[in-house]
Amino acid sequence: MSSPISFQAIRIFEEDGKFVQRITERSTEDLPEGEVLIQVHYSSLNYKDALSASGNRGVTRNYPHTQELMHPVLLQLPPTLTSRLEIRSLSLATIWG
Repeated sequence: MSSPISFQAIRIFEEDGKFVQRITERSTEDLPEGEVLIQVHYSSLNYKDALSASGNRGVTRNYPHTQELMHPVLLQLPPTLTSRLEIRSLSLATIWG
């Protein structure tokens, strides 16, 4: 098992009925086990992320919530694919839906 990695994440908190955004320090130990971790070089904030950051409960029901802007991306890949990936393989990930 590798050593924990620290990263910054945008976290949304609900305080006294208001939604507050903060950049916080997180660790890979906070992430779910059994996922493929990739290092992200470029990312963006989409429309639903902005709605979530403003406290829209139709998008995000539970707070605090970690936005994905500066968040390591976790991919669920089938074992047939992960067995062929090398550490430090370059990839392009796009997300929709």
